Amino acid sequence: MRGKTFRTRAAASWLAIVVAAQAHAGDVHIGRDQAGPSMHATDAIVEMLADSPDPRFAALAASASPTDRRAARLADVAVRAPDDAFVQWVVASKAEGALRADAIDALVRIAPDDAATWLFALSQAVAAGDDAATAAALARMAKADRFDDRYSAFMVEWLRAAQDHGPFPGADGPRSEHDTTVLAVSFASAHALPSFRPLTLACGVPGDAKVAVDLDPVRRDDCRAIGLLLAARGDTLVSRGIGGAVLRAVDAPERDEQARIFAYQYGAHTNDIASSHELMGEEDTMRTLAADWREGGTEMAVLERRLARAGVPFLPPDDWRAPERKAPPAP
Repeated sequence: MRGKTFRTRAAASWLAIVVAAQAHAGDVHIGRDQAGPSMHATDAIVEMLADSPDPRFAALAASASPTDRRAARLADVAVRAPDDAFVQWVVASKAEGALRADAIDALVRIAPDDAATWLFALSQAVAAGDDAATAAALARMAKADRFDDRYSAFMVEWLRAAQDHGPFPGADGPRSEHDTTVLAVSFASAHALPSFRPLTLACGVPGDAKVAVDLDPVRRDDCRAIGLLLAARGDTLVSRGIGGAVLRAVDAPERDEQARIFAYQYGAHTNDIASSHELMGEEDTMRTLAADWREGGTEMAVLERRLARAGVPFLPPDDWRAPERKAPPAP
């Protein structure tokens, strides 16, 4: 039971780790040597899904495959699902060279209205120090009407795969729904989220080195539009938190209200996980969470469903204010 308690708390607290890491250090990676004693069982799941006729399941397997098999599997799913944005996102995120470039081109064709599509071009431009290309990528992101960082899609597809293939194997027999949900969180956190650092660099978020403190008016406006899109309409708390950081960096008029909403929803998220665990126990909590993901489809929809069940509003009341942080005790 102690191991399950630890994994449940880890699943509940992943957000704070990812937000901090994404804002300041780039990609989050979980190495194969960090995955614990159930790695062989996890490998069995990957191999099972690699042979799936469903290209999305095969893409999940490709994203988590060892290096010597990953490229071939990515190439295979790219050909099998040329018009599937989820599959092409996986390929663009994990492949290299021409295969990656082709997947990025496919995303531009399939989902030009998704700001996340342009993160790839922004990353290349920022890495190359190309101000014109950086400005062009930011302009495309600013005109987009949605932002899908694919975390939610990874969660839903992992849970759908578990349903379609029966109980996934575990180290000691079939995995419970609890363990399957924790596994989905782990894989989505490790393999789905893009690096937001090119965006925070380009928009001058404090904490990043070599940023232009005085953004030109056009870039400031684009960053404001991107920040507001992520903060208000991002489908995960991570993307909404990054959006808030961008709004603060450009001193947008919406910054304080979006910060208030984020503080409320982040607090509601952590309180809901803790109270659900206390009231229902781990197995029931994770079973309900899995059902919410399957039916809600995005992290924000899941949060809204869970808060509604508890009788808590999704948006903060007008008079709600974030609690003041207490100063640490003097040494």
